[in-house]
Amino acid sequence: TDSEKMNRKVDMGGLFMEQREEVNIKEILRASRMGMWRVEMEEGKPPRFYADEVMDELLGIDRDITPEERFVFHRSRIHPEDMRLFQEYSDKLTAARTEIVYRYIHPVSGAMFVRCGGERDTSVTEYVAVTGIHQDISETVRIEKEKEAERRLAELNDSLRKEKLRQDIYYKELLDIENCG
Repeated sequence: TDSEKMNRKVDMGGLFMEQREEVNIKEILRASRMGMWRVEMEEGKPPRFYADEVMDELLGIDRDITPEERFVFHRSRIHPEDMRLFQEYSDKLTAARTEIVYRYIHPVSGAMFVRCGGERDTSVTEYVAVTGIHQDISETVRIEKEKEAERRLAELNDSLRKEKLRQDIYYKELLDIENCG
């Protein structure tokens, strides 16, 4: 179900009481812009890409599609400059837990930055199954870029301030020499 029980210990003036509350996992994932997925690869068959509701929203899928169609849909929207990197990531997933940050072209929102991580489900032996998460980190990347731009601007301002000080000293010394001569 979407809701699960979660146990939590609450400090009540030194006494710990266990409290049960309803937690809506889907809403937590939606608020975190995080979806869950599973890709299955079986010899002689096209790859199958399963996703939860939030994952489909992040991919921009607004209708029922087959797992095979979802696989093609997703791959066709990976930014072309990131495709080689994404393919390397995909190849590593069958052997080890792996993460990547890449650009995804959402059909409505446009380019977004995605953090994706997954690992092989070793309990499945008939075919290769990989499970993981897909998170839209576009806002985090935007904030980091703004911070970097602010840092560069501060460095430039500091450099210009120092240059102006050097010029002021230079011209003061020139005037002092002219006044003496």
